[in-house]
Amino acid sequence: MLINSVQGGKNGYLGANDAVSDLGNNSGDNMIRNNLFAEIDYWTPANPNAEYRIPVKVPSVTPSYWKDRSFIRLQDICLNYTFDKKLLSKIGIQALSLSLSGKNLFTITKWKGWDPETGDGLVFAYPVMKSYAIGLNLTF
Repeated sequence: MLINSVQGGKNGYLGANDAVSDLGNNSGDNMIRNNLFAEIDYWTPANPNAEYRIPVKVPSVTPSYWKDRSFIRLQDICLNYTFDKKLLSKIGIQALSLSLSGKNLFTITKWKGWDPETGDGLVFAYPVMKSYAIGLNLTF
């Protein structure tokens, strides 16, 4: 098992986490057209205490939103079970083992982007891919 974690640091493990900072390009237009702001706490007259500014106005100076990227991730795990040979010999099998493994199964963090390790915000980030594998070793 491998658990990967980064916590704090001298000034915190910070990253720019501005979900609406670059709306002058095509990705911002796509976000507006496809209503991808539904999950983001942005400013509206009905939500004046929001975390992010209004998404349809791009100011001449855009501040960065620096957030803590501390995280704990179950990055790798592998389990293996070897069946009892006495039990297997009764059904004509010499050896049998089963293995299960997984990568990036879960991440514990308060970071609002896809991956706190890369520090990407909500707009241009990609999720960390999970993977699962099952193995069977059978000898007759």
